[in-house]
Amino acid sequence: MENESSDIDINIDIESVSAKAIGGDKASQDQLMASLWLAGAVEEIATRLARQFNEDRNEIRDRIYDKLRKKITTIKNPQNGPLSNCIRAWCNSTGTRFCLNKHRHHKVEDRYADRVIHENMPTESSPEDILLQKEEDSLWANRRDDLHTQVYVAITKLPPEEINVILLWAEGSTLKDIEQKTGVPLSTVQRHLKKSQKHIVESIGIRKLIAGDAELTKGAYELIANCMLEMRSHGYLPPCAA
Repeated sequence: MENESSDIDINIDIESVSAKAIGGDKASQDQLMASLWLAGAVEEIATRLARQFNEDRNEIRDRIYDKLRKKITTIKNPQNGPLSNCIRAWCNSTGTRFCLNKHRHHKVEDRYADRVIHENMPTESSPEDILLQKEEDSLWANRRDDLHTQVYVAITKLPPEEINVILLWAEGSTLKDIEQKTGVPLSTVQRHLKKSQKHIVESIGIRKLIAGDAELTKGAYELIANCMLEMRSHGYLPPCAA
């Protein structure tokens, strides 16, 4: 699917159009999908996720557009914040899930191929394989839900100023961006972010696991950010106050 943006509707009221689009108005949905605002937001998300997961940027972008076209009426805004923030967070969550699923599928495919090559097993899944896969999927889903709960509880215990900083960070904002958006000095932004990250890592019980390992620490922070974005897309976290 190609990017749907065009040179029409450059000055549309995104909040008004978004409200009508989410409400089911087809004309507003077409207008939003063709807007330069959405094109810019999706392009930024796809570019960042492509670098993060080493996936194809165009494929990520097209997936987000396809899903948004089909699911736009399911987007919620329980905190009554700007709808543009809700749509951006939803798009980021959709792109992230797509990349994580592809990454997971690659691992499953590689593992299965290795097993076929080295053990000369048939390519059709046996009943035992199917059962094991179902159990693995169930464990994955339960672990993901548990992690979301732990991250959510940890975030709710942070002061408002730290919550705002870490939410902006999860969206992909740099420290300088956060300083400009919040008006908080850069040194304070750094302190808030470091403190909140440490608090969440300790709360979910992985501090010792990642201690001293820069790669594991980076991966843990990315996992936390993805959890936060997915929770926000479902209305469990408030929009940023910036």
